[in-house]
Amino acid sequence: ALFEYMIGNADWEITYSKNVKYVTKNDILVPIPYDFDFSGLVGASYATYSRKQYGQLNLQDRVYLGFERSTVDLKATMAYFEEKKDDLYRVIYSFKRLNPDTRDQMVRYLETFFKNNNNLTFAPVRSTVANAAP
Repeated sequence: ALFEYMIGNADWEITYSKNVKYVTKNDILVPIPYDFDFSGLVGASYATYSRKQYGQLNLQDRVYLGFERSTVDLKATMAYFEEKKDDLYRVIYSFKRLNPDTRDQMVRYLETFFKNNNNLTFAPVRSTVANAAP
C-alpha cells in the first residue's frame, strides 16, 4: 500500500483484487501491484480517475488506501524506501524510452513523497479497521 501511495496510485483495491495479484511466500500472501497508468507518477494523458471519497481530487494527490498501520511499521517501511531511493532514481534515469523531461518529472514527483512522508493521510474507510493486514 505504501508503494501505491508513493507513486500516487488510487486505482487499486486489495479487497477486490483490482490491479493486484497475489503470490505466496513462506505461507504469507504477498500482494503484487500492477497497472500504474492512472498514477500520479505516470500521469497518462487519458487518466481521469480519482477517488474523491478518499480526498483525492486529481491524479497528483496521494491517498493511502492501505489499512492503517502503526507508526513503527510505517517508519520501518519508509526507511526501506529511503534505502532504495537512489536505485529507483537510477532505474528511471536509465530508462531511455522515456524522454529526459518525463524522467525528470517522475523523479520530482517521487521527491515530494520522500520530502513529505510525515504527512501520510489515511483514507477514512481504511482508518477504521484496527490491526488488519495490509
